[in-house]
Amino acid sequence: MDRMNLTTDQINVLLYKKNHLINCSLAKKQNLTPDQFDALFYTNEGQTISYLAQYQKLTDDQFNLILNKEKIFINASLALNKNLKPEQIDILIKKFSFNNYTITENIASSQKLTEENFNKLYHSELSVEYSYRRGMKFALSANQNLTPEQIDMLLNSNDESISFCNLASCKNLTLKQFNFILNKNYNIYNESLAKRDNLTTEQINLLLDRNSFR
Repeated sequence: MDRMNLTTDQINVLLYKKNHLINCSLAKKQNLTPDQFDALFYTNEGQTISYLAQYQKLTDDQFNLILNKEKIFINASLALNKNLKPEQIDILIKKFSFNNYTITENIASSQKLTEENFNKLYHSELSVEYSYRRGMKFALSANQNLTPEQIDMLLNSNDESISFCNLASCKNLTLKQFNFILNKNYNIYNESLAKRDNLTTEQINLLLDRNSFR
């Protein structure tokens, strides 16, 4: 059902069945009407609401409705939502960046961050407080939406938790940054660089010169 292109009427028929598994699948649909969103939200089924939080393009009212559930696992899903507006990301960071690692980590690793929000997470106290984890810079290095400037900050941070493998696959990696990672001279980093889409002839030659594939 997740891959079916259901019409509004077909979704309504399925909602009428009041089946938990069906509701979970419907909550991932991108074409829900406001009334259908409400019908799923007010089932009060945690998993269904969690899917709404993660997959829907939320209005401000819907976003606040979910946020005010005050359920950590639901807000952790909300933080993974690729459709969040910058203002909604701001709200999540202000609410959770100093008290919940999982939610903050999800924001750091998956969202398109403004310079201000990136800096807040980069300097987050959670990197210190949760020292048994890998820290917020590790989470940021997994973010595929980083700008070249943000990648530079991570590469120059000298933080041992940084994942060079993740940064190597970042879509906005510059040639200078490509060479910086390549010059670390670790095969595991070079393998990540080699998996990039649209490698130039120059980059392929650089990888081959390092005998990365012996």
